[in-house]
Amino acid sequence: MQGEGRRAQGMKSGLLWLYGAEGLGKLLALYAFGHLGRVLLESGMGDLEFSLHALFVAALLLDAGLAPYGVTEASHHPKGVSSLAGRIVALRLILACVAIPILVLVGWARGGDPDAARLTALYALVLLPGVFALNWAFEAKRAMHVVAATNLLRQIVFALGVTFLVHGREDILRLPFIDAAGLACAVLVQGWLFRRGVGVLPVLGIWRGVGQVFRESLPLSVSSLVWALRIFLPGLALGFLAPASTMGRYGVAHRLFMAAHAFVWLYFVNLLPTLARQAKAAPDLNARVMRASLGLVGWVTFLAGGATWILARPLVVAVYGHAFEDAATTLRLLTLALVITFLSGHARYGLIAHRRRAEELIAALAGLVMVALGIFAIAEEATAETAALSLVAGEMATWFVAWRLHHLRAFPMGALRPLAGPLLAWGFGLACLGLDWQGRPHGVVDALLWWGTAGVAGFFLARLAVVRRFV
Repeated sequence: MQGEGRRAQGMKSGLLWLYGAEGLGKLLALYAFGHLGRVLLESGMGDLEFSLHALFVAALLLDAGLAPYGVTEASHHPKGVSSLAGRIVALRLILACVAIPILVLVGWARGGDPDAARLTALYALVLLPGVFALNWAFEAKRAMHVVAATNLLRQIVFALGVTFLVHGREDILRLPFIDAAGLACAVLVQGWLFRRGVGVLPVLGIWRGVGQVFRESLPLSVSSLVWALRIFLPGLALGFLAPASTMGRYGVAHRLFMAAHAFVWLYFVNLLPTLARQAKAAPDLNARVMRASLGLVGWVTFLAGGATWILARPLVVAVYGHAFEDAATTLRLLTLALVITFLSGHARYGLIAHRRRAEELIAALAGLVMVALGIFAIAEEATAETAALSLVAGEMATWFVAWRLHHLRAFPMGALRPLAGPLLAWGFGLACLGLDWQGRPHGVVDALLWWGTAGVAGFFLARLAVVRRFV
């Protein structure tokens, strides 16, 4: 019992560090990108957001799922962290030789403004310090304060650089250098602390284990890339199919979505080591942890999501200015995708903790297929709203498949009871406010019909996902 108490206290402390620093970092990022929105306007932000979409996919190709793999392996074998770190860095060096040319080719293939293509190519600079990032090693040791502080340091450097060096469209090519400098500062601090706490990063013999690391992390590697494509493919497609101004409206809403998404990721990063350690020793305890987590997450996400739905327009205007107020509808749709992501994450990370990596990959692929179908459907009329709808459809598919596989391969989570209250409160609250899916005033009867239909559909999807387990 004392061990469980210490683990719970460690989880709470780690989560507090991560959320506190990430919250400050996100405030700095909102300030920085709000400044950029006002000086670059819709067209410039469209070029910037397209480049950052491509960078994120390339960065996850570089990471190749090695972060969650490293956390899991280091939790099971804490004495081998130093040699594992050497092999992960070596593999990332190889993957960088693949990711950098891909990023350059994406910028060239988009065409249009030559500076836009150069911007995408220059963002390859950000990948170089990422090779040596050691977040996963500190996460495995539950040194979340290190992860939090170095992430915050990167945001501080970026915000300062944007403030003093970017004043208009003519300065847009400075952004990749500013971003790379921020990440390099964070990685240098991590390397120094790793040397003090673990030891010198090995150089000799690291190549011998690279093949094994690649094979063992391959399901997670593909899953991470599939996740990135699922989240960023709508924006990348929009960058090719629509004007830069349309990409700009989608991009600013997607950036707010990703800012909130970081908290989703951090929550599960903090939860994963505990789930991995208990996967064999205490599966019943894992089931209780999952259900308690769903109860907490359900209320937090549905209340925050409902508030964002109502306040989307003033939020976008406050951050980016009146030029982007039309992005409010896109933000509402992406808020719905975020809520679904937070719920599906319990099943996805539960599968990872139980080393069911192939099953987690299947769930991610299901979401990607749905997104691709959505993009194909909107190709003739690509707008920011239709791109967001394709992302919502992909997250729904991932949620359904991941929960079904978790029920079959790990344990049934029995999620309906902890989620019933938040679901009813969110739908009923918005219905009483008389808001439709675009946040426009509607009659109460029309709103009740709309949200009632959506609630019934969600109920039966959840009931089907957990099959016989209805609690």
